Amino acid sequence: MIEIIRADIEILEYAPGIFHEIRKQDGMTAEQVIESLDLFANRSQAFNAGEASGASGSFFFFSHDSKFIIKTMSSSERSLFLEVLPDYFVHLKKHRLSLLARIYGIFTVKMEDIDEISLVLMANTAQVRHKAGIRHCFDLKGSMVNRK
Repeated sequence: MIEIIRADIEILEYAPGIFHEIRKQDGMTAEQVIESLDLFANRSQAFNAGEASGASGSFFFFSHDSKFIIKTMSSSERSLFLEVLPDYFVHLKKHRLSLLARIYGIFTVKMEDIDEISLVLMANTAQVRHKAGIRHCFDLKGSMVNRK
């Protein structure tokens, strides 16, 4: 699905049906996502994203209400995740209480005169772990940068 926010900004959403089902399974409505991702409300978070960049070189920020993390991803990461998405979806349906990170969307943003940017929308795991009574959380990454 392609959405035009302004004449010079185009957003491509990958696998909208699957991600809709994942959000629905987690009791999340489209209205809640739209409210959390409001451009005006997230303006300062987006502009400060570089201050929170990860070791992999990706940039991320929390939505203004801290429900979501929006993170950049490379085109190869996007392709790989979309390749495993059907299995990820089946796993989440089969194991509703799975502790795997909840991915709620993959997008590509295209703007005039700027390279396209791929983004992943995921649940803020800090919010999830408190609700689930989890005492320890480990941040496992796929990046090999500065890792042994």
